[in-house]
Amino acid sequence: MYIWDKNVLLHEIKKEGKQEDEITTWVFEGFTPTAKLVNGKAYSIISDHIGKPIQAIDDNGELVWSADYDIYGRLKNVKGERTFIPFRQAGQIEDAELEGLYYNRYRWYNSETGIYISQDPIGLAGNNPTLYEYVFDSNIEVDILGLATVYLRNNEIYVGKAKQNAKTRYKSDKVNSATDIFTDIPDTDTAQGVEDVVHDRLLLNKDLTDKVKNINKPVRIGDKKGRRKDGIKWLKQKYGENYLEEIDKKIKDHYSENGNGCKAK
Repeated sequence: MYIWDKNVLLHEIKKEGKQEDEITTWVFEGFTPTAKLVNGKAYSIISDHIGKPIQAIDDNGELVWSADYDIYGRLKNVKGERTFIPFRQAGQIEDAELEGLYYNRYRWYNSETGIYISQDPIGLAGNNPTLYEYVFDSNIEVDILGLATVYLRNNEIYVGKAKQNAKTRYKSDKVNSATDIFTDIPDTDTAQGVEDVVHDRLLLNKDLTDKVKNINKPVRIGDKKGRRKDGIKWLKQKYGENYLEEIDKKIKDHYSENGNGCKAK
């Protein structure tokens, strides 16, 4: 049995006859697994730059699991029990009984072929013309929910149109923009709504951001779909009613070092 904390796995409960249940607790930072707790033991999980777990270390500092990946996320050179750490590319979990198939929230991903086994449920809105493709560049992109590509940049996350514009908006600028200060936004509409709110706060902090070349290039697409409302809802859930103060703090931290520092997480 699995118990979820929104979009990440929290507990895994195994029942075997009359024996006491074995409960495994997983600790995440965003969508990246950081620890496994089971049978009174704790294991630290080390992941690569895009969130794939590559090592697990016990509380004595001993390596108990490790693995490499090919370009499709298929495991190679596995040390230890394959599914001791079942997480693969960000948002994916491998079923012990279905080796090579990864549960990716809304779809199943086949690591043997590098594509999904079903069409994207949001169709072309996922910016995937084949409807089955994973991502274009697995070195910097992931698909956390099996819906749309997420672009990773400097430990920050862009979703949907927000991430697509980010590629072109920031690629040639030596000074980074400040709408990239929040991580783990779950979907495209929410990401665009958050960016809209953050941009408004940026304009109120011109003394800090006057060196930002692309401050006037937000994702401004209107609010017909209630994206801003979604963004505010997410901000309130994460930071409470004082979310605007949190935004201002992150902006100040972000630009505390010559306009392009990024201390906020």
